[in-house]
Amino acid sequence: MGDVISVFNTSLESLGLPAETRAALEAQTSRLATITIPDELKDGTKQAVRRAVEESFVNGFRFVMLVAAALALMSAFFAWLMIKGRPRPVGEIERATIYRRNKEATG
Repeated sequence: MGDVISVFNTSLESLGLPAETRAALEAQTSRLATITIPDELKDGTKQAVRRAVEESFVNGFRFVMLVAAALALMSAFFAWLMIKGRPRPVGEIERATIYRRNKEATG
């Protein structure tokens, strides 16, 4: 969430908004989806603020997708390491066979 807010705040800085307008917009960063853009802004500036909100969401979505992809890769890697049925070295197979025979013989 911090990344989304920092992108939004950086976008607002580049617009050169009045301090009170910028403070009003920054106060709403916790609810970017329903942000209220002040009516006193010109149409071009309103559009730029909407664009900043959209870019913030896209940036946040990218971050979440990268985290999800990294978790999926880590999951696949650990599954590959942990799942039984992969080939075992010959010595390990012989020890397991001897152990099983001894256990069966002792009952």
